[in-house]
Formats: sequence, structure tokens, C-alpha cells
Amino acid sequence: MTNTTHLALPYLDAAQAQKHVTHNDALRMLDALVQLSVAARNVVSAPGSPTEGGRWLVGAGATGAFAGNANNVAAFQDGVWRFFVPQKGWRAYAESEGLILLFDGTSWNDIGLSIHTLQNLTELGIGTNADTTNILSAKLNNALFTAKATSEGGTGDLRYTLNKSAASNTVSQLYQDNYSGRAEIGQSGDDNFHFKVSSDGAAWYDALILSNAAGDKFAPAGGFVVGNNAFFSTASASGGVTPLSQVQGTGSSASFLSARFSNDANGARVFFAKSRGASVATHGAVATGDDLGGISLSGSDGTAMRHGGTIKAVAAGSATSNGTPTKLQFDTSDGTAAPADRMEIGPNGNVGIGAAYPTTGNARLLVSSNSGNSPVALSGTVLQVTGADNAAGRLLFESFGAAGNAQMVFRAGNGTAVSPTALTSGKAIGGLAWFGYGATGFSASGRANISAVAAETWTDTTQGSYMSFYTCQIGTAALAERVRILDSGAVLIGNTTGTDLPTVAGNAVPSADNAYTCGKSGARWASVWAANGTIQTSDSRDKTIVERVGSADAAAIVDAVQPVKFRWKIGGYDERCELVPDASNDGRHSPERTYSARPGRRIHAGFIAQEIKAAMDISGGDFGAWGLEDAGDPDSRQFLRPDQLIPILWEALRETRRELADLKRGIGTS
Repeated sequence: MTNTTHLALPYLDAAQAQKHVTHNDALRMLDALVQLSVAARNVVSAPGSPTEGGRWLVGAGATGAFAGNANNVAAFQDGVWRFFVPQKGWRAYAESEGLILLFDGTSWNDIGLSIHTLQNLTELGIGTNADTTNILSAKLNNALFTAKATSEGGTGDLRYTLNKSAASNTVSQLYQDNYSGRAEIGQSGDDNFHFKVSSDGAAWYDALILSNAAGDKFAPAGGFVVGNNAFFSTASASGGVTPLSQVQGTGSSASFLSARFSNDANGARVFFAKSRGASVATHGAVATGDDLGGISLSGSDGTAMRHGGTIKAVAAGSATSNGTPTKLQFDTSDGTAAPADRMEIGPNGNVGIGAAYPTTGNARLLVSSNSGNSPVALSGTVLQVTGADNAAGRLLFESFGAAGNAQMVFRAGNGTAVSPTALTSGKAIGGLAWFGYGATGFSASGRANISAVAAETWTDTTQGSYMSFYTCQIGTAALAERVRILDSGAVLIGNTTGTDLPTVAGNAVPSADNAYTCGKSGARWASVWAANGTIQTSDSRDKTIVERVGSADAAAIVDAVQPVKFRWKIGGYDERCELVPDASNDGRHSPERTYSARPGRRIHAGFIAQEIKAAMDISGGDFGAWGLEDAGDPDSRQFLRPDQLIPILWEALRETRRELADLKRGIGTS
């Protein structure tokens, strides 16, 4: 007995007994396979209570009665399972999914996925009905178009093309609200790109038009203008330019706004970027000095826009994955020349005003009017001010009004800026230091200094302080404290301890000989305490007595020295003050004082130091009535301490009185 080619139905052979059996078997097979409909697909185990005539598609990995029958049609007939091997092209309806399946010789697939071409459809509706106006209609929530990858035989690109017949026609995308137009994007009546909006679907206006023609008198290709339909030219550091994007207007609305509204710390941005790539959207490493972008400012002179200033970022080194070394540069024009660099903020955070930002040293801010390179700032310097050559470098503080108070304020504390702690005794609060240039460089430390110092450990209510003044002596490079003003107001000169006002350690001398007085008739010293000169320190406990003044020594000096009347060769000085131009040559004048000597006018009575010394030499005595201004120089000026001649005169007078008493006694007895 043989079977049919496709369904393997048994033929009826000649002289075959019981032909009805063979015929009925073929009918059962036809009943199972013709108009094939299966309850489900990919079934891996036989249903527990199958219905008579029920059919299923066996899935891979089937077990039990379905084992080894993957992809076969399982039919439950006459209480037993029969399996039919599908042929390529068989179709079946999957009842559980409502799908028509197609067997491709290997597996059962949704027949809808196997349809590759639909040509010349007159209408197509997806989820809705198409009509003669909307031949293609779709009613859905999402649609996806994705590019065919090169691995699938495509290019990886996706281009959605809309074509119109002529320039005067329209090709666009229309956006509607309840079937009433609100926005339209496309070419509306010309070949420019229009962004149109409407509030009612009837009245439309162009919100934005992008010209498609290079060299068009209204706009470069791809540009846009807000507030006008014509482009405007302006000026920049590189000359005239017509920006592709413009906002024009006559009021404050002629502005650009970038705003961000979000519940976080981030703000809106305007981005500028620079690449040396040869074409748009390509990369080429920037070089030092490249302009990375900026804001250019210009004003009209009545004819054209003239460049007035620029704020720009300039590459200060090669870019890395961490960023591009950059300085911010501020350029302005004074109207006589093109804008020039006035201020810079460097990649190291340093700022230069009137000069390039400091690249060496520690100055965070350099303010300079010098056309040359400013000297490297001293270590620890935060602000450096450099004047022009042959001119003063000034730092000016001004205030006006009744409550005005121009101040230079110093603050100090221990700890850190984030967590300051109290000043401790001896901690410097602030100061001024002066440095100078030597033979080869600036001094390593200040050669004059004024410092304010905490006199105690500070609290909120106890904050004592004192001031110290330092200078460097000629011929040395050693800074030493010369004057200290204590918290009490006491002034210590030449020493750092004491309580009197003032306390002096060293000689106190006037700046010119015989030119100044100490006190005056209406402002006299109450007491003058001294070890020599006019003696007020005469307590025996302060002195070691060497010997008593002898009458012979006293008589010798009195007999040898004759007092004189004299005038001082220099009786004083005449002072003259006049204003002379300041060395800064900026139009200012400073007072300059000069002194001229004049001879003495009045006659004085006194002694000659050389004669006193000669008398002392004759008597063989030496004491503090006479001395040399410089004890090591015998030719230096000689001086007298007349107060020390009083004991000589006193003893000479005592001797005279003794002799007079003797004479009186002699006369009385004769």
C-alpha cells in the first residue's frame, strides 16, 4: 500500500480487503489536518484531559507522550495520540493567540512576520479607518522607526523623506489639538524652513524661518533672527561679522535668557566650544592661545558697530581628559585704540589687572600700571601692586561724609579659616613691611616693619594689644625692634620692657645742634632726673664717695679760670618751607624744608672747656666737669658740666669763709 506525497494519506489498493478501514483512516487524517486549527503551540506535555479531535503543536523539549515530536501536530483521535509531521508551507490557526502560523520547514512562525511586500495599496488604516483624504491613517500611542544595521544588509542610517512637487507647494508636519492645528514645521510655500504656530488653527504666523540660501541678502544659510526678518552685522576682535543667530528689538526684550527650573543645585548654561577639526563636529586638539569662546561687545558710531570689549576664554595649555587649561581675559577699548587685555584670571586662579596673571610666585592678585613685567611676588603675597616706572605705586583708601572712615583692616586668629580659634599672647595681628632691591635682588625679608601684636590670649572681652616698630641699621641687614607702644600707652624706645611714658634705652638727642629746646616757658618739665648734669639724684645710697673736694684743688681751678662773656657762633636756624614737584611726576607737590644757620645775638656768661681742662691738669685732678664728645677722639668737641663746677666754687667759698673767720679772730684778739 502506498501513500500520497504531501499528507501521506493511504491509497486503496486493488483487491484490498476491508477497504473501508484504509479509507476511514485517510478521512481521519484529513479531518485532523485540513483547515488546521490548534488549541495552542509550543506545548511540551500532553494535556491531562484532551478533547476528542483536539490538536496541539508540540514544542521543543517535549516529554511523556509528546517526547520526540517537536514541531509536529499532535491530534487526539479515538482516545489515542497521533502525530503528523508538518511540511514546509503548512498553515495553522493558533486559537489561544488568534494568530495564523506558517511552518518554514524548521519552525512555526507568525504568518504576519512573513509578509515582505505590500504594493499599490489604495488605502491603509492601522487601528482606524483610512479615507480619501487620509489614505494612510494610524491610531496608536507609539511608533518606532529604526535603522537597518549593516549586519542586516543595511547602512545603519535612517532618513525620513518628505517630498513636494515644487517650491511653491508645501511639505510639512502639522501638529493639532483636537484636530485643530497649533504648530507646523516644514517648507510652506517656499524652500525656506518655517516654524509656524497658531492659537486657533486659522491664524498662523512664522515663529522662526531658517533661510536655505547661502549669500541670501537676509540671512546666511541656517541662521535665524528673532524680532526681525533681516540679519544685522556687528564688530568683533576679528573684524565685521554677521552672526547666524540674532535677537533684535527696541526694548529690554531684545535679550537672551537661559533659565533652569529644577529642585537641585544646578543652573542654566550657555556653552562655548572650540576644536581645530577641519569640518563641523570633528575633533582637533586646541593649541595654547586659542580663543575658546567669549562675549563680544560693540557700540554704534552712527555708521557701523565698533568693537568695544570682549570677555573670552583662552587656552593656556594643552587639553587633557581632566579639562583644558584656560585663562579668562577681559578686553576693553578707551576709544583711541582697539580693545586691549585689561584683566586676566589664570588657570592657577591668579588674577592680573593691568598685567598678565602671575604665573610664578604666590601673588593671587597683581594690580599693575607698569608696561614691563612686574617682579616676582614675595612668598606668601596675596595682593601685589606695581606702579609704572618712575611713578608711585599707590594703594588708595577713601571715604566721605560725617561717618566716613577709610581704613586698612587686619584680622588674625589661630586655627583655620573654617574653624578659627582665639589669638594667643605674642601672636601677630597684622603689620606693614618694607622690602628693597639690593645689588642683585630684593631683600629676603622686610628691612622696616610695623606690627600689631596680641598682648594677651584673647577672649571676647579681653583683647590687649601693643605695637612694635622695627628698622635695619645702616651697614647691616638685621631687623631690630626700636620702639614699642604698650597696651598701657607706655612708649619703649630702644628696649622692650618698662612702664613709664616714655621709657628710653639710649641717647635722646635733637636732630640739629643748638636748634631745638626741651620744653618752653609755658610748658616746663616738673622734674629732670639724671646721673649727671643738674643733679637731683643726690641720695647717699646712690653714690660711692671717693674723696672730699680739697680746698687747694678748688683754689687752683678758681684762680686759673676766668669766666667769659660770649655770643654763640650759631645762635639758631632759620627754617624755610616750599612746595616742590613730587618724584612721582603726576602733578602733585610735596613740602620741602631747608635750614640756614644764623649767629647768636645775645651775650652769655660762662666758661671755656679748654681752660677748665688746663686748670684741672695744673691741679692734677680729673672729674666729670669736663669731657670729650667722643672719648676715643682727642680732637672731638669738648664739653662742660657746669653743675659739677658748683662743688669747686662751694669749697673755694668755704675756704674763703674759713680764712675770713681766722682774720676776724686775729683782729679780735689783738
